[in-house]
Amino acid sequence: MRNGARRRLLTRIMLPIAFTLGILLLSIVLFQVAEGLLPQHRDWSLTVQGNPHSGEFQEVMFGLDAYVTVPSRNTVPFGISGNTTYQNGKPTGNLTLNKPAIAANAYDAWISITPKSSSPAAVYRWQFSIDPNTGQATWTDPKTNIQKTSSGKFTDQDLLDMLKSLDADATNPELVTEAQQIAAMADAFINAVNSPSPTTAVSVKNIKFWAYGSGGNFTPGPPWFQPAYVGVWILIWIVGMVILIIRARRHN
Repeated sequence: MRNGARRRLLTRIMLPIAFTLGILLLSIVLFQVAEGLLPQHRDWSLTVQGNPHSGEFQEVMFGLDAYVTVPSRNTVPFGISGNTTYQNGKPTGNLTLNKPAIAANAYDAWISITPKSSSPAAVYRWQFSIDPNTGQATWTDPKTNIQKTSSGKFTDQDLLDMLKSLDADATNPELVTEAQQIAAMADAFINAVNSPSPTTAVSVKNIKFWAYGSGGNFTPGPPWFQPAYVGVWILIWIVGMVILIIRARRHN
């Protein structure tokens, strides 16, 4: 085979490979740029964890899941901060929900209670599932194993009913205060995510909240963006390959 023919054959092989790699690299780079500029749609979760002063249960956890739209990938949809100090030997402080989101919609919420170690039900976490749209809660009674549903929005009385079944002293004034605080916090944070308010603060008594967290995944742009983006680059690749094939045939 002559040198000229060998070079043409090599060119016909290498050009499609180089073109394909170039298209792939360019599409990835531009996608990364677009991710940082387009509004982001995220499934975002928030958790708060704390211990009661009363000792009538070991731990409480509150969780909230929401679908959120934010201006860019660098914007955190919502987060929580707070501090706890002690007054007269009891924890007191505040929790603040920050939400710089354009729009948000809470779609799931729950409260998990860990009983005190002396309770026969201490091996389980007992959970309320709360509908963020109605505020109504469902849970399983630890004594009877029968599912219950709140008559209206979740309240401190619903929480006290469960804690009583977990062998807590529902007449303990400190426990009553803690139940009121937990119910108020859940209601406030659900409403905060579903409203345009950027900041919501909740005062807390008798509970030392020591862990806050938020995180989730994201999708850039509207739902059709990713498939449309991939489709456009596939079309560009096909058109480019057809042009390369036609040019190669003309030079034969």
